Formats: sequence, structure tokens, C-alpha cells
Amino acid sequence: MLLHFDGSVVDASPYSVPVLAEAGTSFAAGKFGQGFIGKNISSAADPSPITTPDGYISDIIKGDFTFECWFEESTISNTAGASLITTAINSDGSKFAFGIGVSPKYNIPPMSRAITVTEGFSGSYSPIAGSVIDASYLSGWCHLALTRQGSVLRLFLNGTLVGVNNSYTYDGTGNDGVRTYIGIDTTLIDELRISNIARWTANFTPPAAPY
Repeated sequence: MLLHFDGSVVDASPYSVPVLAEAGTSFAAGKFGQGFIGKNISSAADPSPITTPDGYISDIIKGDFTFECWFEESTISNTAGASLITTAINSDGSKFAFGIGVSPKYNIPPMSRAITVTEGFSGSYSPIAGSVIDASYLSGWCHLALTRQGSVLRLFLNGTLVGVNNSYTYDGTGNDGVRTYIGIDTTLIDELRISNIARWTANFTPPAAPY
């Protein structure tokens, strides 16, 4: 799935995945052309700012995958942070299986930003060593990529490897893939791509043009 966010939410990949933007979302000047602004959700029953087919993303993350996007650091709420993606494991969305987020600016002193990768069934934990990744140096447009290659999970910020798990074993157990939330806040994001391959396995230079 590839979303350019140039005034609409349309999958530009060869798969043409049916994707919808919910009411209350919008577009603004982005990294390349326009970007997407999501919305805060008040309860687990609220629809995701970006709606994908049930089970689509949860099926992808059972095997090799890449989740990547650009986000504008200054648009992240200093009280709520940013939730870039969350997959639900039950019908009302109140429990999650997998998520990537950015902390509020003053939530984890002395770091002014941190990246978190979390999994949750009966509880929650981080599958990335270090639990939270210092992102205090981030400013402006930032590229985030999370990849899985077999049993290796890697997290990259601006093309630099910042976190790794060499024994990742998630197989989708307990995940019915009922709902996926993308853009659960008012953070400006651009060029969101979700792939069923590990596109990045070592340090790289983030793309200088749309995918």
C-alpha cells in the first residue's frame, strides 16, 4: 500500500487497496506536495482516520514487512504525542496487537521525543531493544521505517538504524485484524508505504522524491 496524500487517500501501489479517509481529516503542504492530517479519536469505537480493509495490515505484519512514512516533528502534540499506526485485535478496537508511536515532547525527561514500538495482548511490551528510542534530535520532516526480515525487526530514523530485535517471533496469534488505525492525531504525515518485504536492512539514505 502506498499513499501519496496529494489531496486524496488513494493507494498508488499495484494492489489498489481500497482506502478511505474519514470525516474530520484533511490535507496540507507536505514533504512532497501535500500531506495528511489525521484526527484525534475519543473512543475505541471511533473509525480510524484512514480506513483499510479488515485484516489487510495485520496479515502483512505476520511475515516480512516494511512500514515507513515521513512525519513533521513540529506538528506532533506536546501533550498527546503521535500514534502512527495501531492494529486492533478485537472487534471494538480496545486492545491492540501492534503499534508505532512518538512520545509527547515532555513525557520522558530528558528526552524531548522518543519513538515507541509496542505489542499488546493481555498487556503491552516493546519488541525493540531499549523499549523507547531517544528521538530528541529530530526536527522538521523525519523519515521513520520499521522493517521485519525473518526474525529480525529493525527501526530506522532518517535512515539510521536505532533499534533492533534479532529474535522477533510474532505470528499473528490473537490478532483477528478487525481494525487498523492510521493517523490517530493531528500530526502531518506524508508518503506512507506498507510493504510485504523488508525494504531496508542496513543504514540508508531516505528517498529525496516520492516513492
